[in-house]
Amino acid sequence: YKNTRGAPKRSMYTGNPVRKEFLTGDRVKLDCEKKLLVLGGSGGSRAINTIFAKSSEKPIKAGYKVHHQTGSKMFDETVAEYEKYVDSKHASLNIVPYIDDIWDAYKEADLVIARSGSGTVFETTYSRRPAIYIPFAKSANDHQYYNADAMVKKHYARMLEEKNLNEDSLLAEIEYVLENLDNFQLHLADVEPLDSAELIARGITGR
Repeated sequence: YKNTRGAPKRSMYTGNPVRKEFLTGDRVKLDCEKKLLVLGGSGGSRAINTIFAKSSEKPIKAGYKVHHQTGSKMFDETVAEYEKYVDSKHASLNIVPYIDDIWDAYKEADLVIARSGSGTVFETTYSRRPAIYIPFAKSANDHQYYNADAMVKKHYARMLEEKNLNEDSLLAEIEYVLENLDNFQLHLADVEPLDSAELIARGITGR
């Protein structure tokens, strides 16, 4: 992030490398359906999986479709958790272990609910989608908190700390973002993606 340019010795602001589609792709939604994208990182997040499953009935009844990446190891348990509250095979639910076409998943989304690792934060921001970030409480040096906080300060996202995560708090944040979607989109419209891989390569080679 820009505020890390004051790091000791020589430093430069590069951002985080992302797939080419996030730099050059068309960010217009693929359809008119209302969709939530739920991510816990490539390995999934048990905390997010469990709480979102408990919270899923209300957004589904409100007309939202849900695309939920659970992580391969937590797929079966997450489906079982959903079954306590809704039909896991409901037409509005797409529960998967892993999303291969992540760019298309972002394009379809109105709101992203996710951990706040650097890769996820930059992908979400470059896709110009608002987010509710739930930082992993045990991340090294609490870096996921600071990743999320940087986006909150730019009015790109909201943050819900894991210690405050429950069904009611998550639903409240979802409702807040969706009620203020235009405002988030207005700020996100100014995002200018960086070709971080190119910047890093130039920094290394001096070219």
